[in-house]
Amino acid sequence: GQTRITWAGSMDKAPDHFEFTLIDVVTGQRINMLENDEFVFQNNGQYRNFTIHVNAPFLDVAGNAMAPEEFELLSAYPNPFNSSLTLRYNLKQSSDVKLNVYDMRGSLVQSLVVGEKPKGTHSIVWNANQASAGVYMVKLENSGQTTMRKVMLLR
Repeated sequence: GQTRITWAGSMDKAPDHFEFTLIDVVTGQRINMLENDEFVFQNNGQYRNFTIHVNAPFLDVAGNAMAPEEFELLSAYPNPFNSSLTLRYNLKQSSDVKLNVYDMRGSLVQSLVVGEKPKGTHSIVWNANQASAGVYMVKLENSGQTTMRKVMLLR
């Protein structure tokens, strides 16, 4: 049968700069909880796991969103994952950026971001449906700086 998860009215007083995302860990489906007030899915008696991701920007004393102070690849979530992974990164200034995924042999699996990006916090989803289970390295590069993070894809 169908199962309905609802949060109607509960997001009305959410802070302006916050983002709320319901993630179906089984399918990788993402629901913006500020634009939707429910999620309906087929329940075949299987165990389902959901995550709610809250993206809360840094604010100054006046409540204004602050720009990041450093170049950084933030935590990937969920990790381990089974179909899609959210990657977030900070840029302290506008610059050319490359965000790539490599397998453990060092072969490029997918380029996720290539090009000029403004300063601030950025987010991208890697849909890994075509990739095999295993460990991957996510590499973020800009203006001579490089940082990497290990992620694990489960099937």
